[in-house]
Amino acid sequence: MCSRKKIFLLSAVLIGCLYSPVASAQLRLKAMFYNVENLFDCRHDSLRDDSEFMPDGDKHWTRWRYREKLLHVAQVVTAVGEDAPPALVGLCEVENDSVMVSLTMHSLLRNAGYRYVMSDCDDPRGVDVALLYRPSQFRLLSASVRDVPVKQIHRDAHARPVLCATGELISGDTLDVLVCHWPSRWGGKKRSEALHRKAAEVVTSMVDSIREMRPQAHILVMGDFNEPPRGAAVQSLPLENLTSSLDGSYRYRGRWEQLDQMLASSSLTDRSSSLHIVEGSAQVFKAPFLLEKEPRFGGHRPLRTYVGPRYLGGYSDHLPVYVQLVADGGN
Repeated sequence: MCSRKKIFLLSAVLIGCLYSPVASAQLRLKAMFYNVENLFDCRHDSLRDDSEFMPDGDKHWTRWRYREKLLHVAQVVTAVGEDAPPALVGLCEVENDSVMVSLTMHSLLRNAGYRYVMSDCDDPRGVDVALLYRPSQFRLLSASVRDVPVKQIHRDAHARPVLCATGELISGDTLDVLVCHWPSRWGGKKRSEALHRKAAEVVTSMVDSIREMRPQAHILVMGDFNEPPRGAAVQSLPLENLTSSLDGSYRYRGRWEQLDQMLASSSLTDRSSSLHIVEGSAQVFKAPFLLEKEPRFGGHRPLRTYVGPRYLGGYSDHLPVYVQLVADGGN
């Protein structure tokens, strides 16, 4: 379990000065999720096993490579946004508060005005989940994390907590966003299925708690679930999977898998609702610059930062997914 029960929030104070709901005939917002594959800084954390990502570590992770990684993440977020930065960006495999400050304040994203919330848990490698948000479009109301108690199943198991952020959109609608990174499939199918069931129980409990307070709550869940949409744990979630028919965000041995997913409450999939998902807008962002040819199996695969110890200078082993939301009317 997570002993350091803490959430990092950047500039959560006085955010109201940056935000004021305004009337609009129709507001369109993008929400994306991206597993950024080991966004580590170059400083050692004595509480984390981050020696691999040090200048003298196995990855020879230098300050130049770190800055290149920040540039690449910022490029992807900007490209997904096209004409405007996404209002919400869920991330996983981010090491700490330091990398989030660098990403939001000292990268290409610095002019987008992003703020963030993130978990801070005792994952051995130090990888957490985070949510970037633009306070001009999403006024943060509250944020919390919930542990996934996988040690009840295996003493040596670890899991990232689930992050929940509740905010008011510029239209006046309230949106609850959950960001997940479920346990890996390491250790075999039987082990991972049990861990995923536990993660699904936590997400379901959080969704139920939100609905107890607001029965028609608008809920968006995003993350790397480490299982496909047809997986039993994912299918047990009381939400509609927006990404179940997509071609895949991760490639393993020549086969695409849709591990990165977005799910929504029925209130968000109802097109008569004041806030809803644009039908058919869920996409995997497969821009050519994110891909490389795969010589062994043919086709293309994500251009990642490393293959083993070999530095490729790419982006991530996952591709981002996104949806578009529309809010009708306003205050």
